[in-house]
Amino acid sequence: MVSLGLEDKVVLVTGGNRGIGAAIVSLLEELGAKVAYTHRSISSIKGQHGAIAIQADVTDKAAMTAVAEQVEQKLGSIYGIVANAGITQDNFFPKLTTENWDAVIDTNLKGVYNTLMPVIPKMYERKEGSVVCISSISGERGNIGQTNYAATKAAVIGLTKSLALEAARYGVRVNAVSPGFIETDMV
Repeated sequence: MVSLGLEDKVVLVTGGNRGIGAAIVSLLEELGAKVAYTHRSISSIKGQHGAIAIQADVTDKAAMTAVAEQVEQKLGSIYGIVANAGITQDNFFPKLTTENWDAVIDTNLKGVYNTLMPVIPKMYERKEGSVVCISSISGERGNIGQTNYAATKAAVIGLTKSLALEAARYGVRVNAVSPGFIETDMV
């Protein structure tokens, strides 16, 4: 495996128990990172390989602050974040309920804010770090029946672009990845 300089770097992945998130956790571990990941389900999940699994909901700001503190206590300063947690509640726009709209915005957009906020100031102080926000091709092009999902993923792209401009002066990289349709539980 090629070295990407992640050996012994601490990386937090949200939604790391399934799909794209689980693949990210596995790859980071192969690259030598110390990985912690969040999952929302209440069932007990053992961490993949040496990863630390933490039950937390990205929509809960206090919980995500506690996650950041727990990861730093167990593994050290967080060098990287992969803001991956996301949900869909698809329907044609006239049939979307306020609950569908709010749930997707709270997870896919507010969840990114809640994940980054406890860590970014520390990255700025240390003058290093890397953030990857998982968006979607739907956020770039739209998709039928996904107005709520596409809106959040487009907002994540805007958040990423603005934060990247701000964070660069502190030596912190911020990027977004916009996968297309991937065969996962969510799809």
